[in-house]
Amino acid sequence: MTKSSAPMVELVGRVTSHRDGQWIATIKLQQPPPFDTILPTMPDHYLVIGGEGFLGRHVVEQIRARNDGSTIAVFDIIQRTNEKDVRYFKGDLREYDVVYAALDGITAVIHTASPPHVSGPNPPRDLYFGINVKGTGNVIKACQERGITKLVVTSSGSVISTGKAMVNVDESAPYPPVAIDVYTESKIEGEKLVLAANNQRGLLTCTIRPSGIFGPGDSQIIPGFLEVCERGQHIIQIGDNTGLMDFTYVGNVAYAHVLAVEQLTSPTSPAAGQAFNITNGTPIPFWDIAMRVWKEVGYHIPKSRKIVLPYALAVVIAYISETIYETKALFIDRSKLKEGLSRGRIKQVISSRYFNIDKAKSILGYEPRVGLEEGIVLSIQVCWSIDYEDHWLGIRGWRGGLVCI
Repeated sequence: MTKSSAPMVELVGRVTSHRDGQWIATIKLQQPPPFDTILPTMPDHYLVIGGEGFLGRHVVEQIRARNDGSTIAVFDIIQRTNEKDVRYFKGDLREYDVVYAALDGITAVIHTASPPHVSGPNPPRDLYFGINVKGTGNVIKACQERGITKLVVTSSGSVISTGKAMVNVDESAPYPPVAIDVYTESKIEGEKLVLAANNQRGLLTCTIRPSGIFGPGDSQIIPGFLEVCERGQHIIQIGDNTGLMDFTYVGNVAYAHVLAVEQLTSPTSPAAGQAFNITNGTPIPFWDIAMRVWKEVGYHIPKSRKIVLPYALAVVIAYISETIYETKALFIDRSKLKEGLSRGRIKQVISSRYFNIDKAKSILGYEPRVGLEEGIVLSIQVCWSIDYEDHWLGIRGWRGGLVCI
């Protein structure tokens, strides 16, 4: 493999990788561009819930980029950083008293915390509903009790997904009668709570619906593509690669959260009580972005070597894979098994799924600031900076790869 020849950007913040439970390297994140929107006359006192996570760390950096005197506090289940200008609160969102205590002196809350979206036959339903519904309800109640006026919560583009193709879908689409999975069901219920709480007891709320987040600190999308390379499966393509989908740079998503806070200034604000799709605005075929990632790390796939599996054949293979997994699960704890190809995953990579972001542009003033190409390069630079060439994914899936801190 050859490393990217693209120059390293000027960096700020930190991303850490771990292997076998040990933190092994620290590098810096991209400096967010200066804010070019009109800032409020008074700074806010922010609490970023989930601020030690992938998206949350980028939100913290975006708030810093305002440079307007705002203060920052972070609430999370674990503290990995110790920044001089940040206050830290460690706790569980399911415990109301802990949440209430962390909101003392806060004027604006950005709630990004959520368990990872794990596929498979036995998702952790209690955890999803405990954090995304009960925990979010605790945040709403505590904000109201504290007299906080601004709450922005991370939702998901999947809350309006029906499992069928979605082409340029905007926020007017209804929730589906049945959610596509348990995780999404919990995100729907959490979003309903947030939007219903708008203008109740002085609290203004809105939600951000990102889709396909990737970037420095990503432990799913970019590492997932790299793991495919490691297994030698990058020469296999499922389907004809005509479906378009959104991939969204994490810094753009973080930027949208801060823009949303700026707009929650009065009950008549057009942002209050609204949900906003946030993407890069450039839907792309799934295998195109995969091949762009592989090319960046030195893997070029000649057309003569590419194996294209028709959809029907891939479904049969996935069914066999699922059957093998379920058979093993009769004798081995599922936590020790790695899920293989599934019919659900196949549907994800062949169907169009992208969203319209005109509402965010017109109301929030949102424009993507980092394009897909630049975002991929930045993400790969992070991988190389922690000697990714030597160990790739020390711990597979969401449990490993890169963890933003």
